[in-house]
Amino acid sequence: MIAALERESWSDVTAKLRDFVGRRIRNPSDRDDVVQDVLLRVLANLRDLRTPENPGPWIYRIARNAIVDHWRRTAGSTTSPLSDDCDAPEAENEDAVLQGVAAHLHLLIRRLPEPYRTALVLTELEGLPHRAACERVGVSLAAMKTRVRRGRLMLKDSLEACCRLDITPGGKLVDCAPKGKAPRPSRDA
Repeated sequence: MIAALERESWSDVTAKLRDFVGRRIRNPSDRDDVVQDVLLRVLANLRDLRTPENPGPWIYRIARNAIVDHWRRTAGSTTSPLSDDCDAPEAENEDAVLQGVAAHLHLLIRRLPEPYRTALVLTELEGLPHRAACERVGVSLAAMKTRVRRGRLMLKDSLEACCRLDITPGGKLVDCAPKGKAPRPSRDA
């Protein structure tokens, strides 16, 4: 392991891990904590490495496990990083935001390439289980799951490219506005 890692400096490995973890954990301090945890786990478990000439997959598996552990720890957290004076949106405003996003999603789904569009329409809009959707289309269950996953990713990328989404740390959507427009004024302004 050490010989394979010597080909790349530890700072290169750390930078790659920081990018990998950063795509899954947005908070920089949490990201750095998880990266440090991964590096400690790697050093503590070097004896378990089966392919010392190619440690990458092993290190990324440790990173994925550390990310899952992080989300499990923070999921039960009752404290919110939002300030106390941050009011929750009113119910009417919340419904308007969700309706606006739903309208965007229908348009963006129609623009997806064919196999992904059909997969999302069947599973997400019509509510079919993956098994029923794969039987209807005539593909394997694995292929349907892959199409749904890739379709969701394409849809997410399309939505983020055209809209500015404000999401609470708990995952609740509080605002959506087309990019380029100024954010909606707060109720206090």
